[in-house]
Amino acid sequence: MTNERNKLMVIPDLFNESLSRNPDRNVFYENKGGKWVSMTYREAADRIELIAFGLRRLGLTKGDRVAIQSENRSEWTLTDYACAHFGYVSVAVYPTLLEPQIQFILQDSETCTVIVSTREQAEKIISIKKSLPSLKTMVVMDDEPFDEKWIISFRELLDMGREQKKESGTTLVDEGKKIMKDDLWTLIYTSGTTGNPKGVMLTHYNLVSDVTSTYEVVKFEPGSRWLSFLPLSHSFERAASHLTFWLGSEIYIAEDFLKVPEYLKIARP
Repeated sequence: MTNERNKLMVIPDLFNESLSRNPDRNVFYENKGGKWVSMTYREAADRIELIAFGLRRLGLTKGDRVAIQSENRSEWTLTDYACAHFGYVSVAVYPTLLEPQIQFILQDSETCTVIVSTREQAEKIISIKKSLPSLKTMVVMDDEPFDEKWIISFRELLDMGREQKKESGTTLVDEGKKIMKDDLWTLIYTSGTTGNPKGVMLTHYNLVSDVTSTYEVVKFEPGSRWLSFLPLSHSFERAASHLTFWLGSEIYIAEDFLKVPEYLKIARP
């Protein structure tokens, strides 16, 4: 991969290179109700495309902020890639944060859409919604019923994506070609020692250079197995997730840190 480094400038470059090499290889393994469910790179790409178009259906344009507040799940990384391809700026929010901390991050980032994992996480957002003038929509990964019209399920987002894609006449690859290396990719808020957290602005090339430089120093084996258990809200695990995807790895996802000993025996990373 050394000779390929020079042509990698934005996250869609990493993504497309891996997809072209590994379309039928499994990328994600998740424990769903006691059963391990897999997803191939091609299936992941299709899902990413629907998420991206679904967000566009909601009215998002390049530069709009999309917060992700969730435990480690495939939807986390898929949403991150969807944002990267369409120029939406992802905002990482730890699911362990309390309402006042979440409120500050969503206000400071001017988030317009937040994607949460569970009803518990959704209830946090509902309780602070009145203080978030920029927030228009919440998407819940779990298929939970809500009466509020501004809340939709992840399944509904995908359905919206299908409709938008039919009408658009464009593709995920087409949109990814519009991204520039200095475009803002994400906001990651530091915990800080005093005062409020600070939003660190990272560009597409920040991430790409991190991924490719790491590979040059530590020659990870392409196609190897990994266990994802550190929070995806943290910059280290975010970079690792993109590195492993680029390498065509198989990624086992630990939704709970307490599951790590059990999952290590299964994944054998």
